[in-house]
Amino acid sequence: MGQVVELVFEVETPAQAAHLVLGMLQGAEQHRSLEVDGRARCDVEEIPELLAENPAVLFILPSPIEIGELGWVPDVGIRVVRVPAGFDVELSIDLDDIADPGALARALFSHAQRLAAAHEVTSFYAGLEPASDEDTRLFTGSELGPYRFPSHE
Repeated sequence: MGQVVELVFEVETPAQAAHLVLGMLQGAEQHRSLEVDGRARCDVEEIPELLAENPAVLFILPSPIEIGELGWVPDVGIRVVRVPAGFDVELSIDLDDIADPGALARALFSHAQRLAAAHEVTSFYAGLEPASDEDTRLFTGSELGPYRFPSHE
């Protein structure tokens, strides 16, 4: 596994986290793994109930998912982490699977804005792992940068 891009949404309630995760999974035909606090589970339909139990971590390995105009992206991970202010819902993408990281950044920016609007999320950002490092942020909300991938021209 090489460099990873993380997209993070900060949400307040388990219901909001569940709604967002289910929105992220739309279009994925199946999932390879679903774990809650390290215990394997099998049904993504259980996500609202599982998050209502206030777990520390929920982790999903979906089948490839669609990221806007980029299309289908393999080897994506979705993680929900309980934090003091609520939950961080994280989408991780391995750059080894991406031919043009710049195209990923553009598609992820549009995709994140659509997801945030659809699920009423006001705080979100993406960057190289860890996305919390502001120097390697691709975007924070509607603000691009400061990091940009080198051009592939």
